[in-house]
Amino acid sequence: MALSRIVVYGPTTSRVGKILWTVGEAGAQYERDERSIAALKADSEYMRIQPKGTVPTLVCEMAGAPPFVVNESNSAVAYLASKLSPGGLYPATAEGVANAWQWLEWGESSVAASQSPVWFGLVKRGGYPPGTPLRVERGPDGHASVVNDKSVAALLRVWSTLERHLASDGRTFVQGDRLTMADVTVGVHANRLFHIPPDAIGVDVRASMPRTHDYYQRLCERVPYRAHVLPFGMP
Repeated sequence: MALSRIVVYGPTTSRVGKILWTVGEAGAQYERDERSIAALKADSEYMRIQPKGTVPTLVCEMAGAPPFVVNESNSAVAYLASKLSPGGLYPATAEGVANAWQWLEWGESSVAASQSPVWFGLVKRGGYPPGTPLRVERGPDGHASVVNDKSVAALLRVWSTLERHLASDGRTFVQGDRLTMADVTVGVHANRLFHIPPDAIGVDVRASMPRTHDYYQRLCERVPYRAHVLPFGMP
């Protein structure tokens, strides 16, 4: 059943960006409600459709059916890919779908968990969670080694997983030679990685992770990525 209306709730964050990028790649129209989390939580109608009171929330309408609500970003990405781009963004086989889910989850559970505190500290110059004091520990060379209680070295080790993966079989994208939903979480956080100042951590990740940087450059060639992801890795 085709989607007749797509509404994305929440101010622009990395997780909202994942949904907007997915919709953009599929060429679909959508509506935004960009109110703050506090404003949305004060709205009884929003809390009715999203009792968790979190963002993003995706509401999709289909002719003759009640609205369908999804309130976890990876689930929203997978749902939109399956509805808007079956066999494209959404892999054609069960094995492909399972593999894509592994990378969607890795991007949040491993990459975001390690990177968000470092990125907020060195790019946004703030603490993590946002609103807390910035905490930076420096090594003997003066470079940041621990930012907001997260190790920079550990973050780089996490990204080395993708570097090795892209090197195997000369992959252009996470699942091979075309973009799928497997790229979405990884791609959003790659944008943040390459905006971490090299002089702050003493490592130029463009040089130390050439395949990941090439991958990022390919993403930057895509219009939906430039529109919905690229601006939000910067200070």
